Amino acid sequence: MFGKSILPSLAESCAKNDKKAMQSGLTKMLIVTSIIAIPAGMGIAVLSEPILRFLFGGRETEIQVCIMPMSILGIAVIFLAIATPCFSILQTLGKPHKAIIIMLAGGIIKLFLNIILIRQPIINISGAAISTLVSEVFICVLSVRSVCKMADLKPKVSEIFVKPTYAAIMCSVTAVLSHETLTKIAHLQINHRFVTLFSIGIGSTMYFFCLYLLCETPKNIVNYIFSKKNPQNP
Repeated sequence: MFGKSILPSLAESCAKNDKKAMQSGLTKMLIVTSIIAIPAGMGIAVLSEPILRFLFGGRETEIQVCIMPMSILGIAVIFLAIATPCFSILQTLGKPHKAIIIMLAGGIIKLFLNIILIRQPIINISGAAISTLVSEVFICVLSVRSVCKMADLKPKVSEIFVKPTYAAIMCSVTAVLSHETLTKIAHLQINHRFVTLFSIGIGSTMYFFCLYLLCETPKNIVNYIFSKKNPQNP
C-alpha cells in the first residue's frame, strides 16, 4: 500500500511528461516497498514455527506440516509485495495488458510446477509453496523490468535491494537468537506468545538500527510519497 500511494504523483508526472520526476518517484516507490517487504518476508521465513504456534497453539500436527511451506511462502511475500505496486504503475503508464500477460505467465508456471512437485512424496505440500515462490520471482522480475524499461530507469540496486536485504538478514538473525535464548530459559514460565512478540520486536529494532547506519531515510521517503507534489530536488 505504501508503494501504491505513489500513483497520484506518478500520474501527475506522466501528464506533465516530467521524466526526471517520474524516475525519482519510481525509485522511491521501490525503496519503500523493499524496506517493508524484505524484513517482513524474511521474518516469516525464519520464525515460521513460532508464528504458527502463536496463531494456532495446540494444533501440533497441523503446525509441523505447515512449518516448511510457510517458510518458503515467507520469501515469496517479498517478491509479491514488490510486484504488486509495479502492476499499478503499468496501468498508470497506459500498459495494463503487460500486467495481465505477466500474471497469466506466472499463473501457468505455478500450475505446471504444482502438477509436478505436489505429486512428489518427498516434497508433497511444500510443492505448492515452491511453485508459488518460483511464480512470484518470475512475476516480480518481469514487472520490475517492464516498469524500468518503460520509464527508462536504471534502478539503484544497492539502495533498493542490497541495503534493505542486509538489514533484514541482521533483523532475522537477531530475532532467531532472541527467540532461542528466551526459549532456553523457559523454566521461568515465560509465555511462548510473549517470547515470539519480544523476538519480533528485538529483530525490528535491529532492522531500523541497521537502516540508520546504512544512511537510509525511510521517514523522508514516506513523506515524499505522501506529498501532494514531488519536490524539485528529492
